[in-house]
Amino acid sequence: MATLTLQVDLQTVDRARRAAEKQSTTLDALVGDYLAQLAKTDEQARAEAAEHLLRTLRELSRPMGGKPWTDRDELYDR
Repeated sequence: MATLTLQVDLQTVDRARRAAEKQSTTLDALVGDYLAQLAKTDEQARAEAAEHLLRTLRELSRPMGGKPWTDRDELYDR
């Protein structure tokens, strides 16, 4: 684990500490969770966008053409 030093006014720290106590956690844990979520969000957003794109492509893809053909000459005989 890395140590992080922040400069925050005392009033904000006091309010944040009380909010952490209400959630039965510490201020350090809240900040750590926030930073972890912030770091994960970008990766997750990209992964979700890629999955959405693949789902959309699968839903919208349709077979092209009519009769299946086996070679080029057969294609032009039509």
